Order: sequence, then structure tokens, then C-alpha cells
Amino acid sequence: MPRRQIKKIKLTNGDLAKRKGFISLTQATKQCDYSQEYLSLLARRGLIKAEKIGRNWFTKTEWLKEYIEDHPSDLKGNIK
Repeated sequence: MPRRQIKKIKLTNGDLAKRKGFISLTQATKQCDYSQEYLSLLARRGLIKAEKIGRNWFTKTEWLKEYIEDHPSDLKGNIK
């Protein structure tokens, strides 16, 4: 009986993050007026909910909205 070959699929960290409902900080910049660098700084400082998967930071749309709502003095962060 011949052996069945199992095809291995390698997922990237981005794929894993997407499956968990995360968006990259680059994608998050399209939903607000913050730069990717600023969002990364907020993530590193723990000021915005985010998770580091591999070497990149990821957040969720609702977490981004929460941050913007909690920081109304940051006029630049209005959701697009």
C-alpha cells in the first residue's frame, strides 16, 4: 500500500494574526490618522491594546476605536 503524502502548509505570522481577528498596524493606519510608527510606539508602551506576533505588532479594530474614544484630546486620531 503506498504511503500518503501529507502536504504541509506554512502559515506566516500575519496569517495567524488574521485568523485571530487582528490587523497589522499598517492596516490600522487606514482606519485613523495615526502613523504606523506612532501606533507602534503606543503598542510598545502598552497605551493601546496590541499583541506582538513574531516581530510585528497587531491590534484589533475595536481596540483602535477604544483608544481613540478614550483619548479625545488627540484630535488627529479621529476614525476615518
